[in-house]
Amino acid sequence: MGRAHATLDKTADDAPSDIALFAEVHDVLLEQVALLQERSGPKMMAGLAELIEDFAADFALEEGLMGVLECKARNQHAAQHDALLHWLRSLLHGDEAVCRTALDELPAWFHWHLETSDMALAVALHGAGSAQGKLFL
Repeated sequence: MGRAHATLDKTADDAPSDIALFAEVHDVLLEQVALLQERSGPKMMAGLAELIEDFAADFALEEGLMGVLECKARNQHAAQHDALLHWLRSLLHGDEAVCRTALDELPAWFHWHLETSDMALAVALHGAGSAQGKLFL
């Protein structure tokens, strides 16, 4: 279930697509959620563990980017990531039905996160790209 993680290679001309990059990553993660929901029993729980690892890797990439950009909202943004990961990890030894219900909530969480925290990060990325002409990360 693991996948290749996004990389960022942005220029100032790419500003309109900054938030689209984050939306694309979220879409890939949500595709993984949909595939996970097709599993059952131990295969579902194993897939959930892999999904959590993928989320953690993508969140670490975002948090590293926030560090490079010196984002003021970094701690709040990272706290949202941490809360989601903690919640998902709590599902690993629980009831499969509860896990399925929780997975059904992930699209709404990612939409909210994209519209708030990731939008702020995209604005910071755009500002850094505009100020520096070219930003490689």
